[in-house]
Amino acid sequence: MTNAWTENGPVSLPPRSLAYGAGALLVILAIAGVALGLRAAWREAGAPDLGAPAAIANAVNDAIRGLGISINTLPIKVSVLGDLIAGAQEKKRNK
Repeated sequence: MTNAWTENGPVSLPPRSLAYGAGALLVILAIAGVALGLRAAWREAGAPDLGAPAAIANAVNDAIRGLGISINTLPIKVSVLGDLIAGAQEKKRNK
């Protein structure tokens, strides 16, 4: 049984090194395209860490909730946090 592909001899393929080289080139181009896309998205949307300060503030507020205090301003300064904690502890002792 013959078909149109093999009746004139075997189908020729490119050398293996050429096929691997072309595959590697496509992978490199895909990685470069993703990197350029991320770079363009970063320029338009700003730095991706914009939610981090709010998440840290929520974590701090969760930690100090038991003392009956909260912080509503950013940035959170250690001195202000220490003063609030000391004030809450003093208030608790004076009860």
